[in-house]
Amino acid sequence: MTLVISVVLAFLLSGVAQVIADLGNPNFVERPLWVSHPTFGMAVWCALNWFTRMFDKPIYAYIRRTRAFALGMLDLIVHMGVATACIWLCITLADHLFSNMVLQIVSAAVFVIVGSVFLWTYISLIKLLLTFILMFPLELMFPAIAHDAQYWCNKGFTFSDHGKHQKAVRCFDKALKVDSNRFLTWCNTGTSEYNLDRRTAAMRCYQRVLASVAAQAQSDPRVIDLIGRCRERLQELEHK
Repeated sequence: MTLVISVVLAFLLSGVAQVIADLGNPNFVERPLWVSHPTFGMAVWCALNWFTRMFDKPIYAYIRRTRAFALGMLDLIVHMGVATACIWLCITLADHLFSNMVLQIVSAAVFVIVGSVFLWTYISLIKLLLTFILMFPLELMFPAIAHDAQYWCNKGFTFSDHGKHQKAVRCFDKALKVDSNRFLTWCNTGTSEYNLDRRTAAMRCYQRVLASVAAQAQSDPRVIDLIGRCRERLQELEHK
């Protein structure tokens, strides 16, 4: 019973964490569309569908859907496994320390909150270690395609997420050499150039995004929202 409760809580708390992360995301390129006009209903929908995010990036980054699905499942299993284990430990500890049910619930909640704040770095390291170990058999079964534009986009996303924008630009440049019509890659290149304080290069990238999207006559609401953000960033750079 404790394990079942731990799994359910891990799923729900992960959803809440995803909503908080979306609302506080400073990257206007990666910020989800619903954050522009947040509602309670959309927040609930995001909280219940948080796990689909783990498949979005690999699906975008790889043409072969089998590898994308395998990477998404790996991330989901590792995340849920670590989160469930941590919550299970908190509930078990509270159960051993107190006999009163109310005190058990309160103490378990305190352990989860305090543990997530002070032990988050170690929890992340555990997730990283497990992912690294499990990636070996996955790489053998689903090898990456090094010459594919989306492969380099994925590497660029990874570097950008870790603040390594110089390396991210190099990866995005390699992706654009394979396919120069990917306006989202141009947009991410512009964001990395912006973070490197390269005003001219960033402006060139955002201008290329607007030109590419205009030529393709995009009607996707997410693309339209992205266009607006690129224009805002371009205007900001022009007035600097």
